[in-house]
Amino acid sequence: MVLVTQASWSLPCILAAIQLVQASSSTIKGVAPEKIALYQPDRQQNWKCLDGSKTIPFKAINDDYCDCPDGSDEPGTSACPNGYFYCENKGHLPGYIKSWAVNDGVCDEACCDGSDEYNGLIQCANRCKEMAQEYEKIQAEIRRLNNEGYAVKEKLIREAEMTVREWLEEKSKYEDALAAKRGELDRYEREVKALEKEGKQHTTTSEKQSHACKQHNSARQEILENRVKQLREEIDTLVSILHDLKRDHNHNYHDMAVKSAITGYDEFLPRYEQLRGNMEEDLDATIVVDDDGDDGDDDEENTFENEEYQQDAAEDTGKQVKTLTRKVLGKLDTLLPSSWKDRFFSFEQRDDGKTISELDKVRQVRDGLDVEVKGLENQLRDVNDKLNFDYGKEKEWLKLKDTCVEKDDGEYIYSLCILGGANQKSHKDGSNINLG
Repeated sequence: MVLVTQASWSLPCILAAIQLVQASSSTIKGVAPEKIALYQPDRQQNWKCLDGSKTIPFKAINDDYCDCPDGSDEPGTSACPNGYFYCENKGHLPGYIKSWAVNDGVCDEACCDGSDEYNGLIQCANRCKEMAQEYEKIQAEIRRLNNEGYAVKEKLIREAEMTVREWLEEKSKYEDALAAKRGELDRYEREVKALEKEGKQHTTTSEKQSHACKQHNSARQEILENRVKQLREEIDTLVSILHDLKRDHNHNYHDMAVKSAITGYDEFLPRYEQLRGNMEEDLDATIVVDDDGDDGDDDEENTFENEEYQQDAAEDTGKQVKTLTRKVLGKLDTLLPSSWKDRFFSFEQRDDGKTISELDKVRQVRDGLDVEVKGLENQLRDVNDKLNFDYGKEKEWLKLKDTCVEKDDGEYIYSLCILGGANQKSHKDGSNINLG
């Protein structure tokens, strides 16, 4: 019974001792509540530095002497310059200051409760309530701006989705049209080859007798075809160049020549098909078809019998070429932008001609289809370039692409374009430097 009584009396004492230790450890100055568990003594009332480098008596914590290399034994004094002091700041946000600032006679902003100056050298008023109110105002403004920003972002995303859908529809349209035109082009390619093969197999005696004249006309025919083909290739090349220029040019660099070229490109492209059709009509209307019904039976009557007749035929063919050249260049002069014309009218104009045949007509259709295919390929490439560009995870930057902001510092105007470039323009001489 005595033993039980003694045990019953010793248990409260033990509990009280534990509570005393806990109370003493929980009031260690400068330690945050979530770290208080790190400041507990062992059974021998010793304590190990937080970096594990030393073991010191537990009572040496906050004794104003730096025992631990990491300064962890002096969280509430200025003894260790590499430690940190925790400020509770009730009613506001907790904070930390460097240990060397503890009791330095300065009321630190991070310790609005004044707990860092506890030695009485200076009295720091508790400003946590006022600072909390000011902080809440700032946070409310931040939340307002964030909400507005999210709303604007959602709008930009919705607009980008609509634009992307339109691009995808354009892409599908161009792909369908391109597939159809390529099939048609292949068909005419096969027809050209078949007619060329048939022409070789049906060479008649009368054709051989008139070979000199027809060879002359054939040469002129080839010249005319090359001239027309040259014009088409020149246009296709320039259209491709201007397509790349429109896509890649610096929108912030106000070069009037570049803007004029792009404007001409935009005006010319819709009329390109009209130009090609007019050229085809001029070819059909100007060149005379050899359809005199010659079947090769009257050899002497259906051949070119003398050089004088051959010369007259050549002169007539030459006049046809001259007429056709004037018409084609006239169409170009009417439809092309003025900034393009020098490129097309610089070559020598000569009196060339040819006689058109069924093979030539098929070749013309084939060449026209080839031009259409190249045009559709350019348009498809344009759409794919836009679709493949990185406008952000949700395309949120799409509608802001090439939107520019400027800053004038007096000597230079600095311009920054979203998803574009940065430039520096001089007030002195107008020079524009690309900054990246």
